[in-house]
Amino acid sequence: MSNIVAFGNAQVPAHIAARFSDAGINSELSSGITGGFPVISYKGKVWHISEGGTRTMVADKDSGDPVLSLEVVLLKANSGLSKIYYESGYEEGSTEKPTCYSHDGVVPALDALEKQADKCAICPHNAWGSRVTDNGAKGKACSDSKRMAVAPAYDLERPMLLRVPAGSLRDLSKYAEELTKRGMPYSALVTKIGFDHSVAHPKLTFTPVRWLEEAELDTVQDVIGREMVSNILGTEVGYTPPTPASEFDALGTPPVAEKAAAAPAAKPRAAPKSKPVVAEPEIAAAPEPEPVAEVKAAPAKKAETTIIDEADAALDELLAGLDDD
Repeated sequence: MSNIVAFGNAQVPAHIAARFSDAGINSELSSGITGGFPVISYKGKVWHISEGGTRTMVADKDSGDPVLSLEVVLLKANSGLSKIYYESGYEEGSTEKPTCYSHDGVVPALDALEKQADKCAICPHNAWGSRVTDNGAKGKACSDSKRMAVAPAYDLERPMLLRVPAGSLRDLSKYAEELTKRGMPYSALVTKIGFDHSVAHPKLTFTPVRWLEEAELDTVQDVIGREMVSNILGTEVGYTPPTPASEFDALGTPPVAEKAAAAPAAKPRAAPKSKPVVAEPEIAAAPEPEPVAEVKAAPAKKAETTIIDEADAALDELLAGLDDD
């Protein structure tokens, strides 16, 4: 019970109120103190949410089966690329923090275990070819990803961290381009995020679902301004990330960095129409499989074209509906 009850309902004395007119000054006591935040991850092509050291599968409330996609609002994204490096590579089931990582892709994080360079641009692990897969494909030992704060469409006041891996960054960028062509702000829409089922490894796709209602938009704009969102993005000054149990257990395999021209198309993540429920805790995220070297570029291009066409169709349909209104 709070000790404040000792004051009862007594009003602030006039001589106090006259000198402290701004009650916001008490925010100094709580600023910078957070309890961590939920992290969205996936093992294979199954969605999970990690929070408070517990990792659970997202399942349909009726069938109990894993949901195939998520419907979320993309609240805000870190403008830079995050980077993650494991000296000995990521081991399945590990909850250890990376050897080094960066929230902005410019300098290592303040609490990185072993900073590999003063700046990411001169780090040898950030160089193309610093990693060679078992299939002989070249990549970067330090993986790129995009940190985003997202909120479930059914619970807009619950922001979560979602990392978009290197193999899906090109598709995220294309999604942004298509929205920009139509003047559609990403945070004013519900976006379905799912998996590209034309490839074996988890690859994300992004599809617009609907506009936000006015009340929903008010909530979203309020949430975007909260300190929690800054912490999720790693943009808060002096920010120290949560413990490995709350953030890095959901990291999964560091995505293989790809050349911009060759990056595969992103997979969509769709959300269930009914509110998901949390199932029993699952083991830590498995490493994200890498595309097979022999896969021909032509099929990938075809799948990519199909995805873009579908996204275009969805956007046009959404706009047509708005015109009807």
